Amino acid sequence: MAGGAAPRYRDAMRTILVALAVAGCAAPIQQPIQKSNPSALAAALDADLRADWDALLAARRAVAAREAQPSATVLYHLGYIDWRLSSLAYMVTGTPGQAALTARAVDELRRAVDLSPTLGEAQALLAVCAAILANIDRSRMDELMPLVKPAWTAALGDAADSPRVQLLRAMSEFWMPPQAGGSRERGVDRWKNAIALFERERPPAGELAPIWGHAEAWAWLGGAYLMMGRTADAADALRHALALRPDFWWAKIALAQANAPQP
Repeated sequence: MAGGAAPRYRDAMRTILVALAVAGCAAPIQQPIQKSNPSALAAALDADLRADWDALLAARRAVAAREAQPSATVLYHLGYIDWRLSSLAYMVTGTPGQAALTARAVDELRRAVDLSPTLGEAQALLAVCAAILANIDRSRMDELMPLVKPAWTAALGDAADSPRVQLLRAMSEFWMPPQAGGSRERGVDRWKNAIALFERERPPAGELAPIWGHAEAWAWLGGAYLMMGRTADAADALRHALALRPDFWWAKIALAQANAPQP
């Protein structure tokens, strides 16, 4: 896959989501799904994994309506939802749609950590979203990049055992250019550590406990393996993701790519 499959994989992902958007703004794929908690956060996770734009917006409204003056935890979840919306927007419209939603996520996450500096998952997601936005909108580079290192320091100081923090760290290290200190191999190792933490995580307690990341960690690791040309490892990771969430549209498409005959 090293020569041409990675671009084909990216093109297939974009093509499928554009088709979904044209058919109904990323309407849900009808598949058997596991029973889930009816909370707004569960609805957001379900919508994200099914690429259901309208349901993800509805879940966002439900989270926002919980508190007249949003707490740090609510702001963190709003930032997470806008980050996921930004990914769907990017696949359909490219960076213009992604930028506005990522900017909103950054604003929410900055407010969250201002209210609660020890909220490590919000710090990690702020670091990721600030770096993404800085690369989309270079005019904001000087404003945004100074947020990244302190946010990571806080996240790893306060929530190093969070599987979501370690997943975001793995993704950042994988995609960071080598000249900036990134490493795909080290990123994969961190990804595996994040998955191990997810598998030891206790069931969430309370409606605002974060629940995202386990199936995504397996699926996104599969995508990373595809980018590295490791199709057998990719297929194995993606099958793990689908064992957790059979309705995960992205994992099914990526698995088809991993199993496709290679030139």
